[in-house]
Amino acid sequence: MEKIFQLNNKKASLFIVQKPQLLAVYAEMSGDLTLDDFKQFFPFMLKTLEEKKICNIIYDLKNTNNIDITARAWYLTNYLPKMKAATGGKNKVIIINPKSIFLKSVLNVVQRSAELIHLKSTIMYADNLENAFNLL
Repeated sequence: MEKIFQLNNKKASLFIVQKPQLLAVYAEMSGDLTLDDFKQFFPFMLKTLEEKKICNIIYDLKNTNNIDITARAWYLTNYLPKMKAATGGKNKVIIINPKSIFLKSVLNVVQRSAELIHLKSTIMYADNLENAFNLL
């Protein structure tokens, strides 16, 4: 795994995962994420998906406490449509479960919202990185 980007506040890092039969991005996030964090992080992630032609995404949210409501809205309306276009709609998303029950509920709302605006993705959940790799 190669780290290719990290926010200055270290709340999110992006890695390229390249193994036999596997190419993915791994986004490790922690703490309370804001709209500014998303606006700095996800455009870099989108550029990586486009340039490397990657469709597999692992979000590690186990150490994430909260995602600001404006960040979630921005993700749905700005990033998600571009990500779907960049991957030809063939993306597979694995989420490493957050510890926070509240954040798990938030993720369900985001997923249902994406479906309502016709941006549904194949999303699976894992307890750790090894299980996430096995799902890809």
